[in-house]
Amino acid sequence: MIRSSVVIRSLMIKPLVMRRFVCFSGLLLLALGMSLISPGPAAGTVSTGTAEEGLGLEIIAPEGSDLDLEKEYFSYFGSSEQPVIMRNPKFSLTARRIDYDRKQQELTARGDVFLVSEEMELRAEKLLVELERESLTATGGFTLTTGEMELTGRMLTASLLGGVLTATEEINWRFRDFWGKAEQLVYRKDEEKVYLSGTPVAYLGENYIEGTMMVLHLETGRIIITGPVKSKMQPQGGGTGVD
Repeated sequence: MIRSSVVIRSLMIKPLVMRRFVCFSGLLLLALGMSLISPGPAAGTVSTGTAEEGLGLEIIAPEGSDLDLEKEYFSYFGSSEQPVIMRNPKFSLTARRIDYDRKQQELTARGDVFLVSEEMELRAEKLLVELERESLTATGGFTLTTGEMELTGRMLTASLLGGVLTATEEINWRFRDFWGKAEQLVYRKDEEKVYLSGTPVAYLGENYIEGTMMVLHLETGRIIITGPVKSKMQPQGGGTGVD
């Protein structure tokens, strides 16, 4: 096994990993923040095209709603032109349909899902939030944007309890002049590390680094690459940055 260590500071891309993954911690916290969605029986009073405020949450369903009080299952309907809106001061969620299963403590948003908070924006075809597990899953393709960082892929999962965020399949990321690809990205909050696998590659202009796996150490600004490794480096300020 070939191991290569790249000092990000030497390549002047340290901000790429030192700042932008703060958004992932914020995304994990959204799963917990979604617990505000737990409406009481009064939620059954929501009718077509009305807005309800409960526990600081407003729900607008332009195409009506189906509220089963016995099963404690609440469905809200919209369209592409007029989606369902679910919002409070901390976040806003829009989709063509939103279902909330109070017994299972699950919220599902389908169709043109758009989740916005102060730190980030998340777009997906489907979003599942499991409130008891404090986790969320975005499927059907996703785009996560925060500040100057953009991450896309086919599936995104986040667990508040585990402190883990995982993006899989056709991963593309971009930050300022930097961009890269991978098949899987895993962020572990307790380790402050990001793991990229599936022949990951990172580009900066004509420069690139490619390997079997990349481990980004957020605290030290170092990338550990397992090989075989391919790279082309023209670092600024002298030195190769590669051990």
